[in-house]
Amino acid sequence: MVLNPFWRMHCVRRHPDGIPKSAIVVSNHLSFVDSWVVCYATFPIGPKFIAMSTLFNVPFLGQVMYFGGHIPVKFFRKEGGRWGVKNSKQIMDRAKQYLSWGLRVAVFPEGVRSKTGEFGE
Repeated sequence: MVLNPFWRMHCVRRHPDGIPKSAIVVSNHLSFVDSWVVCYATFPIGPKFIAMSTLFNVPFLGQVMYFGGHIPVKFFRKEGGRWGVKNSKQIMDRAKQYLSWGLRVAVFPEGVRSKTGEFGE
């Protein structure tokens, strides 16, 4: 897969049985290329991403995500400054539906890119 003429991607090691059709793909988020890498690793069945709802407002990208059936996460600020998720039940219901259809669901659990390469809170 070629994203940029100066980059080449290839899978170093694949599981002998492959990724099951119905699977949750969890990955650390290090760069803007990560979603492309996850799509490449799960090819030919691309996952439905669980992503911040603000990405759905980005011109073109948002429409592609919306019509592609990706799942938006709506955040709100709790008392004490911590973040919460407004629509967690809808997210789980939709992910469960996709998995029952034999689709893959991908999530970057931190919600944002990692500066250190380690999983965060």
